[in-house]
Amino acid sequence: GKYLLYNRGKNTKAPWKLDETQPFEDYKKRFEPKLNKKSTQWAIKCGPQPNGAYIIGIDFDIYGQTQGKVVKHEQAESLFNDFEEECGSKGVWESGTEGNFGCCVDISEGEDLCNLLEEWKKPNGTHIQKFEINNVEFLIHTLHLLPPTKSKCKRSKKLRARQCLEENDQLPRKADEDLLDWIRMRYNDYMDTEIEKKSKEVTQQ
Repeated sequence: GKYLLYNRGKNTKAPWKLDETQPFEDYKKRFEPKLNKKSTQWAIKCGPQPNGAYIIGIDFDIYGQTQGKVVKHEQAESLFNDFEEECGSKGVWESGTEGNFGCCVDISEGEDLCNLLEEWKKPNGTHIQKFEINNVEFLIHTLHLLPPTKSKCKRSKKLRARQCLEENDQLPRKADEDLLDWIRMRYNDYMDTEIEKKSKEVTQQ
């Protein structure tokens, strides 16, 4: 089936283009860039897909940068460990930054979750692009970089390719009930923090 798959050749500064001709199966039969050597920069546009799937991306940013220095986000690492324990490592890759991880998930079995995210909009009516909790990002309507796309490692400053943790892994990962529940819980955590922030703002006024 068709997904909103984008590529930009090997030039990381080139604009992303929707790939109308290259189906997802061609992007990854064995999940290695053998089929299209000229195009090693890949991304998927999260949200509803032409084939009826609903894709979200999860980025575990365990290592980040603050004022040019590399910092480790312990809470993000704790969430990743929890994710692996509850949901396993299927569909998970190590990011361009060593020690950071990503996962591309088809949540279409969780109709309630799809509706919740699709109807979640800003006051001006535009979709929420993503939300973040403890340096873990949930991408809803934005591009998510896929393996084997390279990006600069925040720790070594060298270009590194994203690489799946499991050999011959297939993307996107189809979410089972455990994974859907894990995402629902993170959404609820995010909403709780937002409510807490707003109540503090009201108290301070």
